Amino acid sequence: MLFRHCNGCIEHDASLSRSDSLLGNNLHFNETIYTTLTQSNLGLDYFDATSAGKVQKKRLADDTLANPRIINTAKVFTVRTGESALYLSVMGNPVTGVVPKKFVDIFFRQERMPIEEGWIKPSTLITVETLFPIAAIITKASQ
Repeated sequence: MLFRHCNGCIEHDASLSRSDSLLGNNLHFNETIYTTLTQSNLGLDYFDATSAGKVQKKRLADDTLANPRIINTAKVFTVRTGESALYLSVMGNPVTGVVPKKFVDIFFRQERMPIEEGWIKPSTLITVETLFPIAAIITKASQ
């Protein structure tokens, strides 16, 4: 229960896979919330920065309706965007941000790296310089 009710520490509102602390259990995976991600980029077998931005926008819209005290500061937006750029980079191609859906699904649902399914550690070093271009696309798509 690390920082369970410390909004802004690890937990933040409009998560891709957890409830807001004000709305319930923000510690455990929430299938209903996660469905927003799984239903994006329909007909394709990958996620990318554009789909991540659209998911981020939808999660924020849904959460704004459900949580009258949502915390959506510039800092929180930056954290959400950085997290999305990071999962795209770590699970997929760190330069393009394209990632197989199956890798992301295993990462979120089972909370493990999808090594058995073929994921390998990227050979490209993931840095601020590689994350920023992906985050910029996410930001544009989330507006």
